[in-house]
Amino acid sequence: MQRKLPDAIRNMSNFVDMRASGIELAAKKVFEKDYEEAKKLFTRVLEISPNDVHVLCLLANVFILEGNFKKAEEWLDKALRTNPNYPWASYHMGVVYHELGEFEKSIEMYEKALEHFSKNDKDEIADTYQNLGCSLWEIKEYLAGKDKEDFDDIKEANVVLQKSMKAWNDKILPKWGAKLDRMKTKDKVKLFKETKCD
Repeated sequence: MQRKLPDAIRNMSNFVDMRASGIELAAKKVFEKDYEEAKKLFTRVLEISPNDVHVLCLLANVFILEGNFKKAEEWLDKALRTNPNYPWASYHMGVVYHELGEFEKSIEMYEKALEHFSKNDKDEIADTYQNLGCSLWEIKEYLAGKDKEDFDDIKEANVVLQKSMKAWNDKILPKWGAKLDRMKTKDKVKLFKETKCD
């Protein structure tokens, strides 16, 4: 004889299944670069779970992929209001601020993400440190080349950080993208040191 599950448990199971299916379908659309459909699917998931910080970040990430950083910022703001300690919200907000040229805010968000990643999230922590480390390395190299210890102003600092990010996006990711995951941190740093910024 099969026992009937209580309605609350059955409804919870349906919710979990609908959420997982919605995320899976939306992720498939992202991989297919059908960003409009992905956004619709993530929005539908948010209709049944409006404060789902994970889905809020996934939706924001679609806007990041499209280059719509202001819209991504709006969704990440909501995610951070919902859960200020969710590391992926901070990490992606760091990406957004960097792309908007707000480098001090970007660094703050990466540092916040590092505070909240679990110690078991070793790959995520390494990637975050790598992003910070590469930017800081370029700043050090720039200052050494100018025989200075500090930037003259924030504008000069922002120019250097933009060049660093451009070198990463244009020279390293296209050539090394998939291989980066398998490389050790010291090899990644060496690779970046050997890459010159224009």
